[in-house]
Amino acid sequence: GYYRQTVTLTDAGSTVLSAPLSLVLPGLSPNAQLANRSGGTTGSANPASPYVNVLQSGSLAPGQAASVTLEFINPSQTTITYGSLSVRAGIGSR
Repeated sequence: GYYRQTVTLTDAGSTVLSAPLSLVLPGLSPNAQLANRSGGTTGSANPASPYVNVLQSGSLAPGQAASVTLEFINPSQTTITYGSLSVRAGIGSR
């Protein structure tokens, strides 16, 4: 099956977040693939976790929000799970 989920990120802090802004999905269940992934993490935290870029350029100011649609492929049509989402901002490894 093909599934979609929209996630909205809001900068609840007091600092501007600079692009690229990526949403990391650690622990994605093995029955699913993130079809629209931008890449996989390479750092020691959450290695090889898929991520999607939410903002390619610009920034997210305090109080502003940005949304991204996650697109999953799940041939088994069983429950899709993942761990706590994390956000990576700015230039550097994901």
